[in-house]
Amino acid sequence: MEQENQMCGGLTKTRDAGEKEQALADKVRPSLEKEEGKTFPKYVATKYRSQVVNGINYFIKIDVNEPHNFIHAKIYESFDQEVSLQKYEKGHTDSDEIKP
Repeated sequence: MEQENQMCGGLTKTRDAGEKEQALADKVRPSLEKEEGKTFPKYVATKYRSQVVNGINYFIKIDVNEPHNFIHAKIYESFDQEVSLQKYEKGHTDSDEIKP
């Protein structure tokens, strides 16, 4: 497995989302659905980038199976593992780059 050196504040390369990123996305799902006023029929984390700050920012691409199927969510995890939705953008496609 390729090791990537990451500077504090720098973003990682885009990677495939795994169990950890899906768990983070699941923790903020109620907040996201409340903001949108609906429940999503599909909710799968597909890709992500991360950034070490005073905690970790995760920029996660989530497939919600709607037109322009993907949401880009910024999720913050503090060092004591508190998780919160910071912001999100809807209307993305599978090929859109994840940007902070």
